[in-house]
Amino acid sequence: MLFNEYLETMLSKDQIKALKQAKVRENTVVIKGRPGRTGKSALRAILNKNGYKAIEEFEIFEITLDKILETPIADFQATIEGGN
Repeated sequence: MLFNEYLETMLSKDQIKALKQAKVRENTVVIKGRPGRTGKSALRAILNKNGYKAIEEFEIFEITLDKILETPIADFQATIEGGN
């Protein structure tokens, strides 16, 4: 089966379009889905073999920042270059 044919069996046309845009932008593709045999690992492997950066949801650690900073970081550049 060819790569594009495989994508058509797994994804909607909108998902395929967004996936191709993600490749152009060099975005990492995060594959999510319910537990079990849904094809997540196979899709990840096939995407990676075809030049995409793809991972599964369990491979990420996500941090959400919701609190507005009361005071901005005084010297942002020195802070990011400082290491610790």
